[in-house]
Amino acid sequence: MTDGVPALAKARHLIELRRYDEALAALGPATADASTRPEASCLRAQALLGKGASGAAVKAAREAIALDPLHEWPHRLMAVAHAQAGRHKRALSAAEEAVRLAPHHVETLHVLALCQVDRGKKKDARAIVTTMLRQWPDSALAHETAGIVATRSKDWAVAERHFREALRISPQDADITRALAEVLRQSGRRQEAGQALLAAARADPTNHEIRRSLGRLGLPVVAVGGVMIFKVLLSVQVVRVLPYLQPVVAAIALWTFIAAVGGYLTQRRYLGTRNLPAHVHEGLTGEHRNYGLTWLAWGGVLSLPLAAWAAVETPAAGGSMILAVVLGFLGLAALATAWAAWSGPSRWRGRVAGRRQM
Repeated sequence: MTDGVPALAKARHLIELRRYDEALAALGPATADASTRPEASCLRAQALLGKGASGAAVKAAREAIALDPLHEWPHRLMAVAHAQAGRHKRALSAAEEAVRLAPHHVETLHVLALCQVDRGKKKDARAIVTTMLRQWPDSALAHETAGIVATRSKDWAVAERHFREALRISPQDADITRALAEVLRQSGRRQEAGQALLAAARADPTNHEIRRSLGRLGLPVVAVGGVMIFKVLLSVQVVRVLPYLQPVVAAIALWTFIAAVGGYLTQRRYLGTRNLPAHVHEGLTGEHRNYGLTWLAWGGVLSLPLAAWAAVETPAAGGSMILAVVLGFLGLAALATAWAAWSGPSRWRGRVAGRRQM
């Protein structure tokens, strides 16, 4: 046995644990071994996708294709990498090539269906789902794909049915549980969504996406929709009165909006998770804090151009060096406070700590 074989096994295990940096480091011997280099390139692309490094993942997938052009896996990884980067046309092309090479693999059809949805080809995606369910009626991935396609069409009832069937087949799959919880949340059933996410957290305690999903339970869909409408109306009014604005008026309007809307949404997130178990609600405090700090950081970012505006504007038009200094200090202080708090220790402490491997 060459050194590359155990290196591949170790890397696969680390990727399953979402320890992507360690997996990349472990692939060294497998990359140096000609017999294991093609699979090592695929695993490197997979680990990079887990890290969100889509550009590097595309490069790794391209290397894997050059080493083994007739294998579907590197083409599938290429599709996922392009999709992650938002290049949906290229993603669909790579997914179609993967299906051409392996037309009877449920994984290739799964990626193709998702790429078709991203390109707006929902009818084609539903046809793929029908094929998958007919060929693999007992496949959790087939039902998960059907649930995702239904979710993109906002067909919550169909999505819930398929996600529940997928969980019946694979009850420990945290990604499917999280998808079901999101459907329940979108349907207004936040209590059930919380229970599903807690089950997902127990199945996969290192999955950071579960924590974020738990935090979002505190924001009802209706409230978010109302805020978005308010933002649109506000932007229209700002455009109309922009010629009459002065720096001080703009600064007051900005911070009033940050305090009112950001404070309201942060409070809704916090209060909306009170019905979860006490240790989960306490652990989510850090998530809610970071959400509020994001609003604060945006206020700081937007204060800096207002400070420059106040500095260059004439006094008759509302310009003032004092206001410029105050806004500049306020902006930098808000950014520094948000950064310091973001960099601090999380109150979650690993109690409920991610995307399906492709």
